[in-house]
Amino acid sequence: MTNQYYKIDLSGPVIESERISLPSNIVGLNAETLANMEEGLPGRPEFVDVGYWPAKRENATIDEFSVLGDVTTSLDTEAKEVIESCAAVDIPLANAINVKIDSVDGYVKQNKPTHVDIGDGVLFSTSYEDQSRLYMLAGQLEIGGPPLKFSTHAGQVLTMDATEAAAARDVVSALEMSWMTAAADHVEAIQALLTTAAVRDYSINAGWPA
Repeated sequence: MTNQYYKIDLSGPVIESERISLPSNIVGLNAETLANMEEGLPGRPEFVDVGYWPAKRENATIDEFSVLGDVTTSLDTEAKEVIESCAAVDIPLANAINVKIDSVDGYVKQNKPTHVDIGDGVLFSTSYEDQSRLYMLAGQLEIGGPPLKFSTHAGQVLTMDATEAAAARDVVSALEMSWMTAAADHVEAIQALLTTAAVRDYSINAGWPA
């Protein structure tokens, strides 16, 4: 089994080499051992007091508006570890704006009412499929003809004359337009922000239809 280590010149201590893989049970030689080896070997070679300290990664917490930056190293002489740190770096402003605008779209999908009261307690589905069916029905009845019966994507079966269909269309359209306008207001505000930090701090939770 191998672990990641740095070779350390213990006279500093300073990092002497980049990270390397070594057996997990390796140990450094202390100064006394090195001195004895120098005495006992011919030619009196000079040994450097070295150790192998394990690498320990400590990354900053990132969010959707940041990434990890370059790795920096520091020595924890008490724990005999090399701390590898990556700070959080904000993403470019244009990217941050796109991320926040996507969150506006997500807010609409999650929070816009799925049904709206079109009168007499009838709740009409606000799905795009059913809106299209309602608009087509209202347009057809405006031309003339008897009330029409149709089923919605949500499984409702409704019968409407021209007046009822037009009134229902207006209610559904008003709801849709109110949410579209609120979303557009948020997008405009987000696009006017000047820093990624400002985009991160911008809240999309207010300003929506009641």
